[in-house]
Amino acid sequence: MPQHASTNSHTYAEMVCIPTDCCEIFADFIVQITGEALEEIATSTLADLSAFRFYNVSQDDRDSMLAAPRRALPRQALVIRSLYDPSSTPLRDYACGGSVWIDDESDNLSDKTLVQALESFACVVSQRLGRKVGFAYAVEHKSNQDWIALYQAGITPLECGRFYIRPSWHLPKNGRENIVIDPALAFGSGHHASTFMCISLLSAMDLASKHCLDVGCGSGILGIIMAKQGGIVDACDVDMLAVEETRKNFEKNGVCARKVEQGSLADILLESSALHSYDVICANIVADVLACMRNDFVAALKPSGVLILSGILEEKCEWILEIFGDMQLLQKEHRDEWLSLKFALVT
Repeated sequence: MPQHASTNSHTYAEMVCIPTDCCEIFADFIVQITGEALEEIATSTLADLSAFRFYNVSQDDRDSMLAAPRRALPRQALVIRSLYDPSSTPLRDYACGGSVWIDDESDNLSDKTLVQALESFACVVSQRLGRKVGFAYAVEHKSNQDWIALYQAGITPLECGRFYIRPSWHLPKNGRENIVIDPALAFGSGHHASTFMCISLLSAMDLASKHCLDVGCGSGILGIIMAKQGGIVDACDVDMLAVEETRKNFEKNGVCARKVEQGSLADILLESSALHSYDVICANIVADVLACMRNDFVAALKPSGVLILSGILEEKCEWILEIFGDMQLLQKEHRDEWLSLKFALVT
């Protein structure tokens, strides 16, 4: 949503980007360097790929993508709006090493400089993973619209269990536990399948006086659910934006967190009091990160503690089940192409 579009510009550029792998990591990078929200869409909704360009994608893979039915493509595409050609060019650094050009007035990237940044980022990801990671992209120039009104019209309330999750511009619903979350750069309005399944699992649990931890808290929605279910809640995220959003949303919804901190679970475990201190941990991240955190989860859980993992694509599920195979699988939820897993620590 182009919140910062230049007042002098009547057009903007919209880019559709299809990473060949690590879509979530690309999404985080784009949000970091643009400061804009983006939209994830299914590649099955794209009518034609003939106008797409490719970077770090082999010719065979290009031909395959262009010829293949939509179901054979990577599942997610990223839509970035509010891009344009800047009239001046100061530099902004980004985390993986490098710089992009921005405009003084609007602070927005042009489509050309975003492509350059994505090319550099794809090289970094490829080097770190030891395999080729690229992307396909297309850019279309469009007329500016009242994006705030259009965006708000497209965000609808969500019902899950006893909870009614709504943006602030929608009226509350009687007979439901209302939670107000305004979509922002921090992930988590409840509409994504991975978040919805976490809410469903948590809303069925009695968390009264249980010590709970929301890892990768994003908007704080899962921590709020835990608190509404009676839990004593801690939350953490490596992104300070998410930490600030979580604190704001806790206050907005009239619940308290014991602490909301910037950092990883490993950082929390540096305090000896955190070892084996949580009855319930919920982590809605991505499968690759969840796998790396396995030992930290075990270290943070009390004996027989419950671990909820989400953000797992279908093709990653068996791998995650193998990594967490020494835990007892209590429940498996499946929605769209995503899975959530509920485990108990076996002692």
